[in-house]
Amino acid sequence: KSNICIFVRKWEIMVSLFGGLTQKYYLQP
Repeated sequence: KSNICIFVRKWEIMVSLFGGLTQKYYLQP
């Protein structure tokens, strides 16, 4: 169970970072 929690947490961080990067690129012309 702990392994799954860590995996989910890692995915959440990766998704948040990826979302921030895409937002940056979309905002910039």
